[in-house]
Amino acid sequence: MKLRERVTAIIDQHVGWAGVWSDDLSLAETLGLDSLDRVEFAMTIEEEIFDDQVEIPDEEIEGWKTVGDVIASVEAHQHRRLHLQPVAGATARQ
Repeated sequence: MKLRERVTAIIDQHVGWAGVWSDDLSLAETLGLDSLDRVEFAMTIEEEIFDDQVEIPDEEIEGWKTVGDVIASVEAHQHRRLHLQPVAGATARQ
């Protein structure tokens, strides 16, 4: 499953959205998510997508206004995680 699909599936667990997913769906107005709901599904994202290895800052979560904001945030964290992890078997330079 692609990252975008995983994120929308997690949001869907919290709202049961029966409509078509798009990046411009408003979390508050269209999906009815308040700030506590966003924190709850952010914790689910941290657990299910990042295996609790990434913590999304509260300030960033507060900035999520649309589904696209969430996806962009998660993609950015995924990109950083993939590019900052040490290569298996590599040793630090001395």
